[in-house]
Amino acid sequence: MAENLEKLPERVREHVRQLVEPAGLSDVENAEELLAEGWIEKHNAFERHTADRGMASADAFPASEPGGALVMTYSGSIVSIGPMVDGERDVAYASIGARRDVPQMSVKQDSRLASDVAVDHVVEFVEGPVQKTSPVFAIAVFRKALPAAKEQAALVEVTQVLTERFVDINNDTLHG
Repeated sequence: MAENLEKLPERVREHVRQLVEPAGLSDVENAEELLAEGWIEKHNAFERHTADRGMASADAFPASEPGGALVMTYSGSIVSIGPMVDGERDVAYASIGARRDVPQMSVKQDSRLASDVAVDHVVEFVEGPVQKTSPVFAIAVFRKALPAAKEQAALVEVTQVLTERFVDINNDTLHG
């Protein structure tokens, strides 16, 4: 029975199916279902923690936007895109443990987006912690503009909280 897998949007379901091997779960009988269960919990945590910090959902994030954003990808990774300072941003990419073919956490100061960020499209960087991500599932932006330093601190904090929560979810669902 693939009850959690069926709850995922089709585009995410296909991506989750492709994660079984890179996650090292090829020998696990219900691997797709376990990954789907974890993905649903991660998405719920992403929505809850971003809303708790005054962030709202967005369909797109322009590369020229002075503020920052938090992104969740189809694979359940988190991308924290800091506010623009002198044309560049601090960016953190966190692959939260299920995959073994990408770095766990990669941070790059002075990053630059290659283009606007949009749901269902990859995030690409001219300069960044990774070249590109898997497609974007969710984008959260601050409802009220904050000074750049305050916004960066808030993004660092929510990224840390979500990273820890996502690791706990993986431990519970994949290694439980």
